[in-house]
Amino acid sequence: NDATVAALFLNYQQKTDFAIGAEGFTRSISNNYPATPKTVLADQTTYGLSFWAWVSLSEKFRLVARYDDFNNNNDNDIDPATTSLILAGIDYKVAKNVSIIPNVEVTTYKTPKNVNASTSSSNLQGRVTFAFTF
Repeated sequence: NDATVAALFLNYQQKTDFAIGAEGFTRSISNNYPATPKTVLADQTTYGLSFWAWVSLSEKFRLVARYDDFNNNNDNDIDPATTSLILAGIDYKVAKNVSIIPNVEVTTYKTPKNVNASTSSSNLQGRVTFAFTF
């Protein structure tokens, strides 16, 4: 099996005012899995994209957001599962290295091409994240 992986990461931060960033990757594996039970092994290509940002509202508060898109296998119709994630929250800095971040997460699962379904499914979760930076 031959495998190729490529990734790119970019981030820009303006001191304590804001930051924006992006990351992407692709992975290709030759002869990785059987496309059907009686055929030769098929190639698998996976990709992922991520975008994020935060902006300070004050010394103690900032808005945070992130978007991810992941495709497990875009070379075929057998398992082209795609997942997207949207995350948004408010970072409350309670101490120098401690934050409480109430946030909401939306995960969308796109229906594979070979499944007889007309819609995608999604999950919505409310969360509270406690973060400690050391």
